[in-house]
Amino acid sequence: MPNPSFEDTTNCVGFPLYNNSFPCFSPNLATPDYYSSLNTCGYDRLYAGIINGTGFQLPMSGDAFAGLYLYLPGNPFPTREYIEVSLIDTLKANKDYLVNFFVTRANKFGMAVDAVGAYISNNPILNQINASPFPFQPQIENPPGNLLIDSLNWTLVSGIYSAVGGEKYMTIGNFYDDATTGKMIVDSSIDVSNNGYYYIDDVSIIELNTSSLINLMPYNPLIRTIFSNDESAQLHFQNSDIGNNYKIYNSIGELILNGAIVNSIANILLNNYSKGLYFLEWVSKRKIYLIKFIIQ
Repeated sequence: MPNPSFEDTTNCVGFPLYNNSFPCFSPNLATPDYYSSLNTCGYDRLYAGIINGTGFQLPMSGDAFAGLYLYLPGNPFPTREYIEVSLIDTLKANKDYLVNFFVTRANKFGMAVDAVGAYISNNPILNQINASPFPFQPQIENPPGNLLIDSLNWTLVSGIYSAVGGEKYMTIGNFYDDATTGKMIVDSSIDVSNNGYYYIDDVSIIELNTSSLINLMPYNPLIRTIFSNDESAQLHFQNSDIGNNYKIYNSIGELILNGAIVNSIANILLNNYSKGLYFLEWVSKRKIYLIKFIIQ
């Protein structure tokens, strides 16, 4: 995924994402937005975060993020905004890829929705007639019924995509119409309580491969890997302010291990666990990090 955290700018003109965060573009007539705490483009900045007409939020990482309408009802057509990008490499046939992105509800919009996903395709999807929903089924999506209410923290949307081969484009947004989008007004005191606007950050698509080592780079929660369950994994935390403990949860969120981090290193015997999906959590002075890993 090029420019995964929307940090690189090109034209730096106004607030539309496609002006500022190449090679991301809008596939329809809508205008997803760009936010940065450093650049002179995008919406207004304040401190290390961004305060603007849609709310206030700190980036998940770096200094920038994107914003888009996931739910904006209309007649005759509802509006959906999308972020589309050409991937760095074409996906390989019969390879599994871990797709991740983070979302959070803009706190000046009172509508929470459940519909956001990533659609992966060989060719770009385009609609230069209007801004209505695309009729495609995203391969990676937030679970239906799981309303994205949180406007303080970033929520991870993640899944594994098995490539057919030749896929080159990824599009993020809401692919459902008004009737099939799960929604709820969570703050009726807000003037725009009937619209759902969300921020997007830290998008990644990573080919899964076997390794016995996770290198956790400074303040980067996006590195993932898979292990065989006959391995021992050594986790090297390179953050200078990492805490003394980590936690591992199983796929249904049950805490299965409290472990120690000694001299920025943690050792895990993977043969204690069955095959499946797990979550690793650790705490620095800045924030709580949560990553996924797979034992196969």
